[in-house]
Amino acid sequence: MKTPSKMVIEVEFGTPQYQATVQLRKMVLHEPLNNPFTQEQLNEEYNSFHFACIDEQSTVLGCLIMQPIDTDTVEMKEVAVLQDYRSSGVGTEMVGYVEIWAKERGFKRISLISWGTSTAFYVRRGYKKSGKSFKRNEADHYKMVKSL
Repeated sequence: MKTPSKMVIEVEFGTPQYQATVQLRKMVLHEPLNNPFTQEQLNEEYNSFHFACIDEQSTVLGCLIMQPIDTDTVEMKEVAVLQDYRSSGVGTEMVGYVEIWAKERGFKRISLISWGTSTAFYVRRGYKKSGKSFKRNEADHYKMVKSL
């Protein structure tokens, strides 16, 4: 585990930093589950908001996407943190940042789908399970929601 000096930034779609977040998500989220990105999926991200946690050299340590669902709800998606930086505050920093971001934009709640150890992380941040678990890629997943 490393403890870098870090900050969260909004990343513009299509920029080199956006491409770095795509590579991180491929490596952390998609390749381990043998679930490749399609160009269509990436094109659909155009209307979403992209965030990254970067270090002093602008290296992307973690990233996530916020996708508005309706005027009250925004969905947090594709949360990924480099293996060496897990449990170093990167995820906490990003989630705290986007919670403030969402509230400032008038959203009343954040929804997400969690799996594995991430469920306990979100429970500690005040997210509540909504409904029963479901299987996706042979892993238990939960829909979770937090009121802002």
